[in-house]
Amino acid sequence: LNDRVEILPAGTIARIKRIQVHKKDVAVCNIGERAALNLPGIDKDQVKRGDLLATPEHYRPSFMLNARLHLMPGLKRPIENRFRIRFHLGSSEIIGRLSLLEGDVINPGESSLIQFRLESQAMADVGDKFVLRSFSEGRVIGGGVILETHPKKMRHVKKEELRRLRRLESAEPREIVRQYLEKVVHFIADAETIAHATAFLQTDIIDILAAQHRDNEIKVIDPDPRWGVVLMSRYAELKELIINYIDLFHKKKPNLQGARRSDMKSRLMPKAHQKVFDAILVDLAAENEAIVSGEIVRKADFQIKFSPEQEECRDKINNLFLANLFTPPNQDAICDEVDTNWKSVESIFTGMVELGILTRSFTPEGKPIYY
Repeated sequence: LNDRVEILPAGTIARIKRIQVHKKDVAVCNIGERAALNLPGIDKDQVKRGDLLATPEHYRPSFMLNARLHLMPGLKRPIENRFRIRFHLGSSEIIGRLSLLEGDVINPGESSLIQFRLESQAMADVGDKFVLRSFSEGRVIGGGVILETHPKKMRHVKKEELRRLRRLESAEPREIVRQYLEKVVHFIADAETIAHATAFLQTDIIDILAAQHRDNEIKVIDPDPRWGVVLMSRYAELKELIINYIDLFHKKKPNLQGARRSDMKSRLMPKAHQKVFDAILVDLAAENEAIVSGEIVRKADFQIKFSPEQEECRDKINNLFLANLFTPPNQDAICDEVDTNWKSVESIFTGMVELGILTRSFTPEGKPIYY
């Protein structure tokens, strides 16, 4: 009594004022009991056959479902792609079409992975059983089980995706959560989002995530109560990507202290959540793999180094600036002193600025001035 409930697929919120089971008032009704509910403020025309009453925000209605379909052996002809059907789940009937994922036809008596494209939204749990009737004749043609409740639209299905769907058929809840996280490669998935996508209770999802965290299967980015996570294998891949990028950056630009973190984010993982990127940098610093200094990230063992010829040139430049503290030399004077062109010494100047030996500013025309 007094529980808030949601009428789906309309999404109307109501409160239970009275419950009757076999014409007797009760405080609670259980699974398998036929019950009558009094919902004040809800007109009978607002409730249709097949509607579902659930805890608010537990279910998200969907126009598409992935499933395993078994056709009856006595059918006269095979079922082709885009075949129109009547989809029965619980007491609901929804018109839709079949998108075949494992071939162009399903022969009588065979089974196949399929995707439902429905004309009205359905509320389903993973593992729910359904019945199909032909649209025109209304005869039962088969049935099956729901595998995914909020899939992406599938046209050209890759072999890896088919293998994933087949694994879902015998998967335990923990495996289903893991496979969902495999698909979420760029974003943090939280307990509420996972619960909606898999149609599990949020409390059950939190228990699963806690077990996965103990077994080092996931990386927790946002701790309890959100439980924002990414799959550890994916997190490790992103981590390795950043390490390799910094290493390559040092080889290409040995005169710079390190790479800019904003450049790394935009180049390596533009779609990834900023919190994932920041967490990786924190871990790399804690593991002594990298040093993060504000916007600059470098390998922990990296130092700007000059060749013997560059060191000789650097010393001449340094002495020139020390002799002209109040009138810094221009580019021509510098090139005359070291007997080379500006392009040859520009990288040395960059390294000296990075090391704090010199300071650089720019003229209104954009030319560099060193002090």
